[in-house]
Amino acid sequence: MNTPERGQSWRARSLMDRGLTYLDAGCIYGAIDTFTTVIELEPDWVLVYHHRGKAYYADNEPDKAINDFTTVIERNPNIASAYIHRGMAYASKGDLDRAIEDYSTAIERQPNQAVNYHTRGTAYRYKDENVRAIADFTEAIRLNPNYADAYYSRALAHCKIDEYDKAIEDLTEAIRLNPDYADAYRARGQEWLYLHEWDKAKADFTEARNLGVDIVAFFHRMYEDVEDFESDYKIQIPKALAELLTRP
Repeated sequence: MNTPERGQSWRARSLMDRGLTYLDAGCIYGAIDTFTTVIELEPDWVLVYHHRGKAYYADNEPDKAINDFTTVIERNPNIASAYIHRGMAYASKGDLDRAIEDYSTAIERQPNQAVNYHTRGTAYRYKDENVRAIADFTEAIRLNPNYADAYYSRALAHCKIDEYDKAIEDLTEAIRLNPDYADAYRARGQEWLYLHEWDKAKADFTEARNLGVDIVAFFHRMYEDVEDFESDYKIQIPKALAELLTRP
């Protein structure tokens, strides 16, 4: 994506490199200003719009990002990543249907890219279309069996349809692939809670906490307190586990 097209001036190419350096460093305003200058110098250079779109997206300006990615798509409909990034901008606005449409187009153009299926699967999961989400995550895993994030995401979809055993299998595989996957430990601890496997839940929550997850904040985003969880599921959590999940 960073290879300049033919005919660009030395100054434009130099500024393009500077803009990419800004973008990689997280200096978003510098990147946007620099890419805009490049566009003024070389308005037909398609990839500059692509990179400025990414900068606008990073700056929480989805409409401006969409405009730039649309320019890329209109000028070169075969750049699959432009559909992915435009879909992400639509998703950030809550327009998941248009996001999925763009992700699907990207898949048509790059059917062997696991990340494209993972991205669309995530949109389906946010729409609570978990069977479709699982199908996409499964395809991502088929294309890349070492894709830890795809196992994690498929586990979350399995959990939403009460397939806790399958969720645990996927989370265990994600942890095998990435032993420091803090969110996977946290999510697996949650699954063990549902299955009343208290010792396993405590072990996973403890590991997640050791890896930097705020277990107490996570639990209290879902439940008012431990008593609320116990009331919902008609069970009593052992004291040691309850203390782990209780606010200081």
